[in-house]
Amino acid sequence: MKRSIALGSSALLAVSALTAPGVTAQAASSSGRPVVTAVQSDYGATVGYTLVVVRGSGFTGTPRVTFGSTVATNVRVVSSHLMAVYAPGHRHGAVHVKVRTNAGTSRSTEANLYTYIHQGAAGSWQAQTAPVPSGEPADDYVGVATSCPSTRACYSVGDYGPPPENATTSGPLITTRIDGRFTTQPAPVPSGVKRSGASLERISCPAVGSCAAAGTYDNGHHGLLLVLANGTWTVTKARLTTDTGRAQIKALSCGAPGACTVLSSDPVLYRLHDGTWTRSTIVPPGVRPGQHVRIGLEGLDCASAAYCLAAGEYGHYSAPFVDQLVNGKQTVRRMPNSPQDGPPTSTDAVQCPAVDRCTVLTLFANADSSGGKDASAFVTVQNGRSFAFRSITLPAVADPLSLFAYGDGTSSMSCPEVSVCFAASAYEVKRGYYLYAVARLDHAKVHVYNLPRPRSRQQVLARDIDCASSTACTAVGEVDLAGRADPYEGKGAYFTFAHGVWTTKVAAPVSGQHTEPTSTSYDAVDCPAPGACTADGDYEWDPEPFKDDGNVYYAYTKESGLVSVETPN
Repeated sequence: MKRSIALGSSALLAVSALTAPGVTAQAASSSGRPVVTAVQSDYGATVGYTLVVVRGSGFTGTPRVTFGSTVATNVRVVSSHLMAVYAPGHRHGAVHVKVRTNAGTSRSTEANLYTYIHQGAAGSWQAQTAPVPSGEPADDYVGVATSCPSTRACYSVGDYGPPPENATTSGPLITTRIDGRFTTQPAPVPSGVKRSGASLERISCPAVGSCAAAGTYDNGHHGLLLVLANGTWTVTKARLTTDTGRAQIKALSCGAPGACTVLSSDPVLYRLHDGTWTRSTIVPPGVRPGQHVRIGLEGLDCASAAYCLAAGEYGHYSAPFVDQLVNGKQTVRRMPNSPQDGPPTSTDAVQCPAVDRCTVLTLFANADSSGGKDASAFVTVQNGRSFAFRSITLPAVADPLSLFAYGDGTSSMSCPEVSVCFAASAYEVKRGYYLYAVARLDHAKVHVYNLPRPRSRQQVLARDIDCASSTACTAVGEVDLAGRADPYEGKGAYFTFAHGVWTTKVAAPVSGQHTEPTSTSYDAVDCPAPGACTADGDYEWDPEPFKDDGNVYYAYTKESGLVSVETPN
């Protein structure tokens, strides 16, 4: 199971000065009464727990913050001009955010209005232990990727192993859900290949009954390419060549049935066309074939059978590039410098909602993430040669000393429309501590939403995101219930965007589980329609927990696959 970065209850704010450049508070009243000049964000869900930055003056002592008549219980004061608070729950409508100190209470003005928005649930979630082959125990199975070509059909891949002593099947598995019925089968591997050394990492299904999956075998020394057609999975070996002898499957995308492209870390593209896989090497601009240059590949997406775009970086100074694939022909171009932030240093995700119209999530490693300088950007790529940068300005609570923000190698992005994208990742608020957020690109505008926490001291982690439309998105991950990086306290979570706000919901207990899970987490989600998502992950459990002095202890844990299905309300 993947683990989150260490978090703590002190993660809300950096201790250093965080006031954004160019923002000044009005002077406090002559009596010393506090003044609120701005609240950001100025809206959120009625369930509360939206991070709100309050600006003004006179924030001395231990301020009491109210939203309407409701008192906020989690207030962090950065300075007499800046503090942050998680909004409490409140009924639908607009309220004033007021600050009270020993010197008095701030006045109600238009500048301190905050609007609560009611978000009805688009669907209901039901979690269960992921199915395994008949007669096999559910131990040590982990689902890693899922693809849903319609609301009635989903396909998932995962790994089964190391196998329990009484298991006869190990290695990669494929799970199919058609009209609510699950079936699971061992994935085919080439003749003579040990299943225990094989794994599947990616899957893409452009239509019901048509999929491609990719992974490795021989512990990453060779590639594994699978195709589902006419009800049967077939497997093909892929030759991988790297300095270390091991490779990763970085991305897989199918623009149409029977037309798929796989991106590996070699760097190599494998293209499926007319039932045959072909192999081609990516050569960045200015690099001679065979020249030893470090190349990192990060993302790939195909908008049609004939059009794909891949992105990565190369060289000692990590120069990003894009590789446009049109009818099998590659055109590689280096990404230009951003007018605002200078040279980009890496890419992290690629989405192409239409032919010749793609978006790349890009990082600027030397950028200052304090809010006055941008750490990353959405880059809209048109025709593989026109680049438009839309900078992501981090919230004021970001640490000026952060080493990185978005684009740290773990980001996930979904673009339901051209120039409309949602990217989930993290930024530092104090060295070693992070907040998880979603940045939204809406054509020329970018807005950053901090993911709400279900309770004041809990922390959240989003691992994957998918958007069925520009107004309906779902991210999945986990919530740290203890408010610290305790691997035995995490619970799976769903983060839903609707009516312009994000809400967080902790996953209900797993149906058919062996015992109370010690932790649960979701790693992948796919949403073919609003309120109709499928999430894959895993949970850990101890078959024989014991109690001592009222405390529960776990001697050892086992791991089981987890699948959760959302049905529209």
